[in-house]
Amino acid sequence: MALDNTNYVHWSDNARSAGDFAHYRVYLMTDGGATLLGETDSEGFLDELAENGVSSAYVVFSVDVYGNESLDSFEHVGTPRPDFRGELLRAFADDADGSGFRFAESDESDPILGGTSPDRHFRLETDAFGWWLVPGPEATVFRKGSYTTDLKCGVAADSQCQDWTTAPTSGYVADDVFLEPEFSYMLRVVGDDGQIHYGTIRVALLGSDQSGSEIMIIDWAYQLQAGNPQLVGR
Repeated sequence: MALDNTNYVHWSDNARSAGDFAHYRVYLMTDGGATLLGETDSEGFLDELAENGVSSAYVVFSVDVYGNESLDSFEHVGTPRPDFRGELLRAFADDADGSGFRFAESDESDPILGGTSPDRHFRLETDAFGWWLVPGPEATVFRKGSYTTDLKCGVAADSQCQDWTTAPTSGYVADDVFLEPEFSYMLRVVGDDGQIHYGTIRVALLGSDQSGSEIMIIDWAYQLQAGNPQLVGR
């Protein structure tokens, strides 16, 4: 999955069925050959050295307890791009500084905040049951999410596309909300102008990076007009 200056490579867990499975190795493929990027025991790897506009090719091998690589491999090509899609948050327990989020009103504002920042609209937390959206001091969240296939279905979208672009005007709570992949969640927050605004996030991926830290990748939209529940992709 291509993010902003980052590629997140993920694959199936079929290799785990082998009795001698140990871990995975991830290689970056270049004209000069293969360069080992790292090893991981999870089905995901975050390449934060990737650059916007530059395609990177990856090959992943499973490795057995004797250090032998599998004959079969997973191949992936990603091209990072600047976008308001693909925001990466980390679980509060793993990286408090990268766990908070605030809907940004300007391209120059970084929406990722510290998980204890009073300005956060929410932060990401995890426990034995899964991933949770924890509202900040000036935010509430609609009590349940909705399954969607995209953040916003455009005019050329597939007929099966499902989005959620009008926020409810009531039914918001300050409680933690359980997160599921491919679900969208509505928030009612206090914006930079001190007034009520509506925002939405769509969970594109819940998983872990190569170090085993829990992460979430989201797409999001934010209505700049105070009190307007109509949300459009930024």
